[in-house]
Amino acid sequence: MKNPLLKKIFLHFIAVVIFLVVSALFCKPVLDGNVLNQHDNVGWKGMAQNSFEYKVKNGNYPLWNPNLFSGMPNYQVAMQGKSVMPDMLKIFTLGTPKPINFFFLACICFYILCLVLRVRPVIGMLAAIAYAFSTYNPVIIAAGHDTQMQATALMPLILAGLISIYEKKYWLGFALTTYATYQQIGVNHLQVTYYFFIIAALITIAYLVKWIKEKDWKHIGIAGGITIASALIGLAGNALILKTTSEYAKYTMRGGKDITIEGDSVKTANTKGLDTAYAFEYSLGQAESVTFIMPNAFGGFSKNMTGEGSNVVKKLVNKGIPESSAEQVAQSMPEYWGKLYTSGPAYLGVIICLLGLIGFAIVKSPMKWALLAATILGIAMSWGKYFPGFNTFLFEHLPLYNKFRSPPFAQVIPQLTVGISAALALQQILFGPKLQLADFKKMLYTAAGLFA
Repeated sequence: MKNPLLKKIFLHFIAVVIFLVVSALFCKPVLDGNVLNQHDNVGWKGMAQNSFEYKVKNGNYPLWNPNLFSGMPNYQVAMQGKSVMPDMLKIFTLGTPKPINFFFLACICFYILCLVLRVRPVIGMLAAIAYAFSTYNPVIIAAGHDTQMQATALMPLILAGLISIYEKKYWLGFALTTYATYQQIGVNHLQVTYYFFIIAALITIAYLVKWIKEKDWKHIGIAGGITIASALIGLAGNALILKTTSEYAKYTMRGGKDITIEGDSVKTANTKGLDTAYAFEYSLGQAESVTFIMPNAFGGFSKNMTGEGSNVVKKLVNKGIPESSAEQVAQSMPEYWGKLYTSGPAYLGVIICLLGLIGFAIVKSPMKWALLAATILGIAMSWGKYFPGFNTFLFEHLPLYNKFRSPPFAQVIPQLTVGISAALALQQILFGPKLQLADFKKMLYTAAGLFA
């Protein structure tokens, strides 16, 4: 194909087809008529059942739901709405069924990010598939965290917009950032949005340092103005969601409390968010971060039981217990021995982790140190109560952070940052300037340190 433009379009078309095929094959049971048993969604349907029945009878949803807590506004549970806009996410994912659309969306968004970072399409395809199929994604989908998955899938698209702005592609950056921010906030998983803001803030600081050194004041003003405008438009488009949630949160435990119960006595209190004991209840053990590269290091997931042929059975038989009894005992013992109740590990992949660490060592980009800082911060935040001094400080001082719980959600940060670093590393190794001896030494030391 001699025409360069047609060649590029053809490569991107091939990428889209590959993403679609891989996502469909991974989710093939859906094409056979099966439906995911997502326990959180099943629970939501039970809580919202009276609202569905009310709508059938009266033609609209009620404003109040009596089945949750002591009652709560129904707009936090089930509510209809009208929009002049078409369902852009459905168009963006070619109308594919759930959960094929989730994986396909993540592939497309990360692929666009790779193109903005000037990564070759073939590397972008591989990196996008690695990001979309990091095991944390199917784990949260299986649990019913659909909005968390959508927010995770959209993170690379916002970053693509921001980097376009920072690299002086103002109109492209404005369009991507505005659209992606609107969609990201619209799926309404604000905790993932908050984690993305941390990544974006660190990358912005890295670019800002570069611009200040170059005294590029004009670009600082233009980039800052476009970024703020994009963010404000995205926020304004979701004002209904944000304002109603903010208003209701003041009357819940996320808004703080006026009294506390200690033993048999009731005491006054004046808190502005969740208690750390509740917020950090589900925290990732520090050593469990090794599951990024060794998925079964802590036994996989909580409901995975030991059984026939396991070492537990062998140990019990050696102690004189009949084999049939030993197998019964083993079947009631989970293989998982970490700190969480979990549906599975956040495995990124050995190759992705290795390339990601190499990227932190050899990539020459203003983003490198920001990506490394975000990775370390995300891992530390996921530890919650098992890294108490640091995380309690963040919980008490970061704006709005005390509204969130379940620190392991922060694993979406290294999922994105390590994936970006891996793509940049592979691009530099295969297509960048000729590597020097110092670069090879860094790569060797990184690999040796990782496997040690």
